[in-house]
Amino acid sequence: MHEGTCYPATILLTGDHDDRVVPCHSYKFAAALQAAQGCEHPVLLRVAGDASHSYASESGENSELSDLWAFVAFQLGLRINPSR
Repeated sequence: MHEGTCYPATILLTGDHDDRVVPCHSYKFAAALQAAQGCEHPVLLRVAGDASHSYASESGENSELSDLWAFVAFQLGLRINPSR
């Protein structure tokens, strides 16, 4: 990473019980990317509780998908038309 570079909007996903990738690596990467970010594009970290390497548990899958689609929609500038 190069400080002052304008990186694209990023969302990182991790599970707090991942047995293959230590979750702190995601925390450290998110912090480093946020510190180096040279523009207003967000760098977000979503941590799923009681989740492992496959990320979300079945009960959290809808919440995960909602967050991901909301992130994508916002970054694309999509807006809900309330008149419909």
